[in-house]
Amino acid sequence: MSIQQYLRDLENLRKKHVDAEKKVAEHRAKESKKRTEAHKAEAAAFKTSSASTQKARLAEKERRLRDAQRAAKEASKWESKVAEYSKKENDLQKKLVREQAKEASKAEKKHNQEYKREMRRLQATQRDVESRLKNTETDIQSVMRTFPSAKQEKLRILILTANPSGNLRTEREQKRISQAVRNALHRDWIEIKYLPAATVGDLFDGLSQFSPHVLHFSGHSNDFSILLETDSDLQNGGYKVNAGALKRALVAVDNPPAVVVLNSCKSAGQLAEIVGDEIPFAIGMLDSVGDENAINFAAQFYASIANGQSLGSSVAAAQAFLHMAGFQDSELPSLEHAIDADPKTLFLVKAPTIG
Repeated sequence: MSIQQYLRDLENLRKKHVDAEKKVAEHRAKESKKRTEAHKAEAAAFKTSSASTQKARLAEKERRLRDAQRAAKEASKWESKVAEYSKKENDLQKKLVREQAKEASKAEKKHNQEYKREMRRLQATQRDVESRLKNTETDIQSVMRTFPSAKQEKLRILILTANPSGNLRTEREQKRISQAVRNALHRDWIEIKYLPAATVGDLFDGLSQFSPHVLHFSGHSNDFSILLETDSDLQNGGYKVNAGALKRALVAVDNPPAVVVLNSCKSAGQLAEIVGDEIPFAIGMLDSVGDENAINFAAQFYASIANGQSLGSSVAAAQAFLHMAGFQDSELPSLEHAIDADPKTLFLVKAPTIG
């Protein structure tokens, strides 16, 4: 039986229980009233000197006592029903609790299975990348890509947000990132461009007009795609852009971003397709991530970048911040890099030395 059926049956039983208790109260009140009337009739019989009146009062007493007995019998019958309904309610309540526990266990088991499958897939991807890295290191004798020192130009960060269903706090994330950069050591050497409610057209315009070093996406995603906005003023299902299409758009410009940040659910599944020769670094989430965790990760990550830390250290610092703050999603942020690229050697911003 389903939980809803148990709840309906339990509600019906409780109504019957309440009605039965009302019946008990009615019949007990009637019994009490009739016994009082019988007592009064008996008292009147002994006060009168008329034999006929005395006989009538005693007869009335007997009638009232019989009425009281009938009322008591009815009350007892309804009391039995009250006890019966109470027992049935208790039994049904126990069954409901067991069914609810069973459903909760099923849901937890399903979630754990999905999480394990995801982790096995990611571990397999990691083993494959490590194997490819080992083979490449053997072939090219550990030759790694050398990144030049940060140019004396502002670091350009393009932030795209898309929330077609209207259930994410993307504006809060923008505000926290701006505050983090504004309070950082090299704040004057960072330029941020925000494109809220971003469409496919905004993506292409932002890449070609702004030429960002870092592309940051905040919104909905899964293992295979991100969700951009459609050109509509109404809430809608959005426009899916799979990882392959996103990569093609990113490398279509003369200066692709060096870092792609997908600050959205399960986006780590897309990183292997995005990272390559043109885009050496990408960051995503291993599983579903809550608004608060995503916002705090982004704020700390860009604070570290703006304070002159390397890309690798900035990701590690953001993870450590989430862990220290008590967030359970501290291990979700994942950094993927090309096999010849070391995130510890990439410093995205550095102010010029004076003198």
